Amino acid sequence: MTRRFPALHSGRVAASVAFAFLVLIVACQESGAYVLRPFPPANRLLLNLNLPTTRVATLGYGMQSFSSLAEGAAAHWNEIGIGPQLDHSFFFKTVPVVPGDPCSMDAVSDVRFSSDVCGMLWGDAVGITLFRSLRGLVTETDILFNPFVPKNAYPGPIVAAARGGPLYDFFRLALHELGHAVGLLHPNDFGQDVFALMNVGNQVIGGPQSWVDNLQADDITGAHAVNWPPATAFLTVNDAAFRPGDTLRIGIAAQNPVGNPTRVLFVGVVLSDGETLALLTAPGVATAIAPGQPWIPLQELAEGSEIQLPTFAQFTFPPVGVPAGTYWIFSAVGEPGGELIFLDVKAFTFTP
Repeated sequence: MTRRFPALHSGRVAASVAFAFLVLIVACQESGAYVLRPFPPANRLLLNLNLPTTRVATLGYGMQSFSSLAEGAAAHWNEIGIGPQLDHSFFFKTVPVVPGDPCSMDAVSDVRFSSDVCGMLWGDAVGITLFRSLRGLVTETDILFNPFVPKNAYPGPIVAAARGGPLYDFFRLALHELGHAVGLLHPNDFGQDVFALMNVGNQVIGGPQSWVDNLQADDITGAHAVNWPPATAFLTVNDAAFRPGDTLRIGIAAQNPVGNPTRVLFVGVVLSDGETLALLTAPGVATAIAPGQPWIPLQELAEGSEIQLPTFAQFTFPPVGVPAGTYWIFSAVGEPGGELIFLDVKAFTFTP
């Protein structure tokens, strides 16, 4: 049987994400049978599919590459929709693929094979998803696959590899890891008894759920329960590298659809030391924010409001006075006096 995979939308990447920490899956929030990660996504996920692109004949899905299989898996999640509003464009991909380091805060959500897990041995794991978060929202996701286990792509029960052990189906493996990227954990790790692609241990020969080769009802219900809001504030930056005399131009597109309560909009920058934070509190006015100090919004986003500013702010770098390094500009939407619900981050470098 040959399965045709839909294509992902593509987007050009400017380095995006900053000052966060690595989070392995250690906590959960239960709801029904599916299990949600405690940190929801901050934004749609721009995948850097740094996987082999050579197509070969698979056992069940025709001519495919590892990259096309992962892209097809992401498109399957898009088809069912993410969050209560059913976002059908949650995953998209970088064009072209850019250099990335899944073990550092490099502003790239990398998907790749790796000989180790950031210096640790693979053990019996075949895939792992790593998260970086800021103020309770996941801002970067990296997915690593074990290159040492036998792999193919096929539907139906898991079969044995020529040298023994399971022949892993890379398509369902990618679906599973991308489910973690959406915000789902393993139901059976938390005592749930349900058919789900997100269960751990499905790719075991003769296992009770080894036939689960695609998204099940519980996976879909869980994806729809992820706290992925429709209120957004996307940034654009005119370049990723600047020198003295260059002008940085920042655009913003924010919207809070009808039916939502009033939100607040934040726009800020983290300086090259990775610690100093300043928020725009009025047009052209930046206010330093100390650690633990409440954030000051730039403005309210009323129900049904929309902002479209191709050049929201600009800055020309002087000959001296700006330290070299990486800077992060971000926009965020939050509840008035409460938590952030959306975050978009763009990074750029400055070289004197």
